[in-house]
Amino acid sequence: MAQERITSIADLGEAVLRFEREYWPQGVGFPPIWYRGQSVAEWELAPKVLRRTFMDAANGQHTGGGEQWPSEVREQGILRDFHRMASSLVPADTTRAALYMLAQHHGLPTRLLDWTTNALVGLFNAVSSPLREDVDGAIFVINAQDLVPVDHPCRREHPTMGPVITADDAPLRATVDYLFSGGDRPANGLIWPLLPTLHQGRMFQQAACFTLHMPGAPPLREQAPRIDKLVVPARCKHELYVALRRLGINWATLFPDMDHIAKEIRVAYQLEE
Repeated sequence: MAQERITSIADLGEAVLRFEREYWPQGVGFPPIWYRGQSVAEWELAPKVLRRTFMDAANGQHTGGGEQWPSEVREQGILRDFHRMASSLVPADTTRAALYMLAQHHGLPTRLLDWTTNALVGLFNAVSSPLREDVDGAIFVINAQDLVPVDHPCRREHPTMGPVITADDAPLRATVDYLFSGGDRPANGLIWPLLPTLHQGRMFQQAACFTLHMPGAPPLREQAPRIDKLVVPARCKHELYVALRRLGINWATLFPDMDHIAKEIRVAYQLEE
């Protein structure tokens, strides 16, 4: 995994230009370069249901008969609860795929890992946690179109799918059908780059995209042909946070709701604890 250090906005700009020249030399359309900012550089690149904390908790819980819950059974259980309890808050014709992305959007553990097509948003995510100012953060970079091998059975079975999927494509539908209904486990588990329909203001403002980690998929580091890591030193985090807010990348613009507008005002007036 290639690594370099980001100590200024200019450093990030140079890195972005370099990635675009390498991955998208034609300069037409939207580059398939995705960024993920993490406040702790060493955190694993995995969605919540595949992290050790979730799997240990799920595997440590028991059924009424004393048998342990497999983590996928617990995963299915929390999704069924979300479907049941959130039904009054979404339109009746909401698809399972849309409901799954809403669950991710509102903090439920899912198989979706957050990325963005905006490098500045990635940087904000790497520097904005006041609880992590003393450790290095990182921005991870992938070429989304290179993530899925062209000779993989999923590509051959569904030749109309492109290198990046949407909510209408088979991998997401097969995954959510299995997780919501407990039917057949999808075959050919893989990690797919997923471009959502940007209905919600937050997803649009953050230029949101995801990797979908299907049941049975390998770790991201094993499937991705290349992952670049831009380390954000702890000593630079606060200065970069201030610079981003001056450039309009802040709590109010990325999370356009009353809570985060109030948070941005508290930050501006140094009222955050």
